[in-house]
Amino acid sequence: MPYFLGMLAQAYASAGRTEEALGALAESEAALDESGEAWWQAELYRLKGEFILRGPAPNEKQAEEFFRQGAG
Repeated sequence: MPYFLGMLAQAYASAGRTEEALGALAESEAALDESGEAWWQAELYRLKGEFILRGPAPNEKQAEEFFRQGAG
């Protein structure tokens, strides 16, 4: 489920719907926490960073933090 929510988030982002993309990522993160599927977590952080940079109020510092979390 976390993977598919991530794909949904990417589709939202491609359509310029950043808030919905971030919402789908939040659902994906909750599903990861519940299931323990850590293999998708790094990609989740990368996507969050990208979407924050694309949003209405880009926050480079916050995006960088997500990129660092994803890198490990």
